[in-house]
Amino acid sequence: MDEIVNLFGTLNKQIIYIIKNTPNDRLSNLCDIGNNQQKSLEWLIKDYLEHMEHHINNQILIKK
Repeated sequence: MDEIVNLFGTLNKQIIYIIKNTPNDRLSNLCDIGNNQQKSLEWLIKDYLEHMEHHINNQILIKK
């Protein structure tokens, strides 16, 4: 289990680094999210952060 938690932490640190270093002018770039839908990179970043907050608040913290 420790290995999974460490992997999760490492991957999210890399994601944070990428988000922090993404130029503002790239945030409006469209990304194909499947089902003939496109969302901006900014939308994807916000959605990911909200998704992670949900998991941390509603699943990880509750189990402690």
